[in-house]
Amino acid sequence: MRIGIDARMYGPQARGLGRYVQKLVDNLTLVDQTNEYYIYLSPQNWDSFQTDRPNFFKVLVTSHWYSLGEQLKFPFVLWRSKLDLMHFPHFNVPLLYRKKFIVTIHDLIVSHYPDSRATTLPKWLYKLKLMAYHLVVKNAIIYSSKIIAVSNFTKQDIERFFPQVADKIEVTHEGFDVEHQYSQSCDLSKYRIDKPYILCVGAAYPHKNLYRLLQAWKLLQKDIDDKYKLVMVGQHDFFYNRLITEATEQKLLNNVVFTDYVKDEELPSLYKYS
Repeated sequence: MRIGIDARMYGPQARGLGRYVQKLVDNLTLVDQTNEYYIYLSPQNWDSFQTDRPNFFKVLVTSHWYSLGEQLKFPFVLWRSKLDLMHFPHFNVPLLYRKKFIVTIHDLIVSHYPDSRATTLPKWLYKLKLMAYHLVVKNAIIYSSKIIAVSNFTKQDIERFFPQVADKIEVTHEGFDVEHQYSQSCDLSKYRIDKPYILCVGAAYPHKNLYRLLQAWKLLQKDIDDKYKLVMVGQHDFFYNRLITEATEQKLLNNVVFTDYVKDEELPSLYKYS
């Protein structure tokens, strides 16, 4: 079979989704030497994926995810590959693509909790983008040959919105990566960690509710008497910078540490001593 995988999010720069795609593709190179795989990569991660497997082929895609180019240009790239099956590891399936595909749905949080704080766009434009999101998600779910749900809850959530697709949903739980569990310890003092701490790792998208975490941390200060720190690990993007501003205004920076991006090999130490 000729199988395609949308790997434009391949790598840690796309956070959890990027890790999901990376581990999926990397491990397929180890277990499948029969089928042909076409790995669609962006200019940003083109060099990140390397393999000597003769049945894996890299294809460059200049259209960014969630873009108009993804909807209008990407399908033509896929059609030229003459695929038997395409895997989209996220909901953003081009509306024009009508060949056989499977899609991974991680959650439907935006369907439940649309939040204009999750964008830098004007509210009117965000509403337009939200309409496009609903259309793309519905298209992906309805026209897919199979749906991979990463949990039973996600499966139930999809069935709640789209009961007609229940028989084509398969639950495939995400794995646990142990490759860095024996990494060398890192010096925690470089992150200004000098006392026991509570750890939070991940992006600062509004649906993560980290604003509420900061509010709860402020309320706890009188009870814990300055004995602990809250360590928040995540790349400083627009949403994290906004969170840092909130912590600054709440005068929490003495007991809240924002580390910025932390390398994989250093994460075990942060988890170990939290």
